[in-house]
Amino acid sequence: MFRGGFFGGMPFGGMPGMGGDMDEEEADTQKMYDVLGVSKDASKSEIRKAYFKLARVHHPDRGGDEEKFKEIQKAHEILGDEEKRKIYDRMGLKGVERAGSGGGRMSRRRAPRPENITLSVDLTLTDVWKGAKKPMSFEIRQATKKTVCSECRGQGTTVRLVQMGPGMVMQAQQKCPVCQGRGTSYEDEKTVSITKEALIPKGSKTGDKVKLSGDGHSLPGMEPGDVIINLRVAKDPNFNRIGADLAYKKQITLKEALCGFEFKINHPSGTVLTVKSKPGEVITPGALKRISGWGLPQKGAYDVTGNLLIRFEVLFPVEGKFPDEERKSILKILDKLEFPKVGRSVCVCVCVCVCVCVC
Repeated sequence: MFRGGFFGGMPFGGMPGMGGDMDEEEADTQKMYDVLGVSKDASKSEIRKAYFKLARVHHPDRGGDEEKFKEIQKAHEILGDEEKRKIYDRMGLKGVERAGSGGGRMSRRRAPRPENITLSVDLTLTDVWKGAKKPMSFEIRQATKKTVCSECRGQGTTVRLVQMGPGMVMQAQQKCPVCQGRGTSYEDEKTVSITKEALIPKGSKTGDKVKLSGDGHSLPGMEPGDVIINLRVAKDPNFNRIGADLAYKKQITLKEALCGFEFKINHPSGTVLTVKSKPGEVITPGALKRISGWGLPQKGAYDVTGNLLIRFEVLFPVEGKFPDEERKSILKILDKLEFPKVGRSVCVCVCVCVCVCVC
């Protein structure tokens, strides 16, 4: 037996098909570093900074190339993960893929995990804009000694014979009456109440999940469990969320639509925005004003923010509030104004708008 062999392994670098060290030496272990523009000894912080810098430039929402952005994400996914980075540095992309699929020499059997603890947390648009730290309280099971049920041998079920009729017997599976279906028991098991802080990333949306790895149940023979937090963004009374954009509905009077307006918006960021019409600007019913950069952050891409979309609803005067004398004076002003060439019914509507503006 060649234990140690020549040059520390199988003679001459291993036999064909035996997965010797030759494949690892030929693997490309530099490309992902080049994609992010960092050296092979870059720290985790440097890799993260390089990723976000490139993501801002190449994000598809900013006109970047989608394939290039995917390559940047892949590089960050590998180099930003300590275990994956170690595999990549030895075996390249193929090694990472084999390890991820359970193949290759890097794969190893993992201990079972207890069931996840599932929680929910409600967020406001302010949480979405700024990110948040949410204290989460929950109970976990803890124990140090495990006992396998002697009745079901850890299966949680037993089989019994049921008499169906003369000479007819059927096997029926049932929950183990001794361990009540658990299969194992813990002599010193206890329930402990704990509180952990969950970091909510900017740009989160309903349906996203945050995982507290290893903070769940702690039982012998198992890896520490996880806590999964389901995120729910509450509806805001003033804004509707459309992806990373915020939609805001604003009512203005006919006078403001024709003669100018100014109003303030309390933004989820905490900033008070002042919105003004341009000199001579006329706002038509249903008009849309876009304020760039005042939507919500794009999750996973720092400095990429949506827009604030303001939809205007123009309030017309109450019917029957125009005396004949005022109506005549308004008609004189209307004759001097220029209108788009529109249908007859729309023209009447525009005329009413101008009249009220003058009043």
